[in-house]
Amino acid sequence: MTRGRRSRRLASRLGPIYGPMIVFDVATGLRPSERFALEQHDFDRELGVVYVRRAYANGRLKQTKTRLSNRAVPLQAKAIEARPAGAVSESDSCSELARGRIDFRSFGRRHWKPAQKAAGIEPAPRPP
Repeated sequence: MTRGRRSRRLASRLGPIYGPMIVFDVATGLRPSERFALEQHDFDRELGVVYVRRAYANGRLKQTKTRLSNRAVPLQAKAIEARPAGAVSESDSCSELARGRIDFRSFGRRHWKPAQKAAGIEPAPRPP
């Protein structure tokens, strides 16, 4: 099974709230902690990029590990369509799905691994 096919299967199993994150991740290559830290102002529609400036891990927002981790990531059309902000209003942070930041560890236990099993995919040790 190809990576694209696996990601589509996982996205459908995760549903309309979390599913688009998988498509977004595959299209951008962001780390989960970087994706969970994104906010509305990090997206530049005119330039077609998302700016990675921070990470969300262990229940807190922090700077990226290195200076080189701060970067502008080009957005493919697929990423723009699947952008996690689709689940929240334009005034909210795009990573604040369901009115709270997503905890990386609980997301893996509660959503990621069950979706992998339901899609018939051998579970990986952690989310993408």
